[in-house]
Amino acid sequence: MRLFAHLRELAGADRLEVEVEDGCKVRELLLRLSNLMPQAFRGVVRPQGELMDGYSVLVNARRAELDEELTTGSEVAILPPVGGGLQVVWVDRGHLNAGPAPRFQEALNDDRLIAAGATHS
Repeated sequence: MRLFAHLRELAGADRLEVEVEDGCKVRELLLRLSNLMPQAFRGVVRPQGELMDGYSVLVNARRAELDEELTTGSEVAILPPVGGGLQVVWVDRGHLNAGPAPRFQEALNDDRLIAAGATHS
């Protein structure tokens, strides 16, 4: 699971390895995480396993519904609310670059990505 912004800070990592059985639903994973790490997920996951307003979840780099089933190797990302757009930093041929990311999913999956953050409008 990939974490961004304050979730990454609260969890102390940008990735978490969580074992689930095939067929586990996104909602069930969110509930499990909120029970395992209540400080990190308070204000993100409601008691029914729903995300708070503005948050979204991706499974394998595409927006997912809470009742979507996960399979072995699924990569889940919780995205916080953003405003004003996403700024990214990446390395290309040894040069550090920074700028807006018009294609959000591509930016998150780019191996050259170093950091991403929301700009405020």
